[in-house]
Amino acid sequence: MSEQTSPEVMEALRQAALQQEEASRQLAGQIARLAEEGK
Repeated sequence: MSEQTSPEVMEALRQAALQQEEASRQLAGQIARLAEEGK
């Protein structure tokens, strides 16, 4: 593993983090809806 990380790799990691964040938000929304329906 080199110390030097290319801008391409950094951008890919940033994009992946954004997608993960979005997926987590969607999942949280689904869980909240299911919880409401379950009442």
